[in-house]
Amino acid sequence: MGYAKRFFEGSTLTRGQRKQKERLLIEMSRLITDTNVWYDVASGSSDLQPLKHAGHRICATALNVWELISPPPDSKRSFSIRRDAAVAMKTHCDDVLEYPEKELLSEFGITQSTPSIDWKEILEAMQRAATQKELDGGIPDHENLVIRIVKSSWASQFRNSNDTGFSDDVIDMIEHNLSGYKASVKRGKVKALNAKQRTKMEEELRSEAGKAWLTIALFLRTCRVCDGFKIERPWPFPETLKKCLSRFEAYIEIYSQYCIRCASTGRAPK
Repeated sequence: MGYAKRFFEGSTLTRGQRKQKERLLIEMSRLITDTNVWYDVASGSSDLQPLKHAGHRICATALNVWELISPPPDSKRSFSIRRDAAVAMKTHCDDVLEYPEKELLSEFGITQSTPSIDWKEILEAMQRAATQKELDGGIPDHENLVIRIVKSSWASQFRNSNDTGFSDDVIDMIEHNLSGYKASVKRGKVKALNAKQRTKMEEELRSEAGKAWLTIALFLRTCRVCDGFKIERPWPFPETLKKCLSRFEAYIEIYSQYCIRCASTGRAPK
């Protein structure tokens, strides 16, 4: 406790410790939003200013932008509602973070070769568009001499591929512990684990081998989503895996619990 107190109070810190403190404080101040937050802000039912005044940075994500451009098939939100949410995001967010898989790729020590997307340019296009068709066709900006074209079909394809890939990975994981689960999902009558099978699955996923398996599955899925990556130097997989097992511990635990819940309650992953 004494060290932790000195660390955060900043007394007698080395240069390296000061830099580590700065990184920690930045991470602690970032609040990452769900897309529904921006619908709430746009409608006036939520106010982000108290959080900003308290020193937090409000961060939207690329996935938020994807969902505003091309919502899930079961969404009933009109283009005007989605446009208002995009305006709220553009006005109030401090940063738009890359989609999670791209962030994960760098954590695995791999550099992506595809250019970054200026997400705020997409939000600008949405703000100026009157309809989805107009957004797809291109929004002229005479002041800046540009035309912003945002293809919702491409965004939809990316989002659907991302969602399907995640669901497929979860189904494969459960199938390993519950034979016939995959076929039951396709039939629409999903099988469920009994108590003994659930205990076995929990033990397996919480073992070191299970955590390593989930981390490798996460890596492979990340590579599929991030089309266009390169390894700039020999990749030390065992060392990288060991580091990632520790770094992704919380995520892997949540991933495990989600798989177990789907398998125990007879639900298909979404």
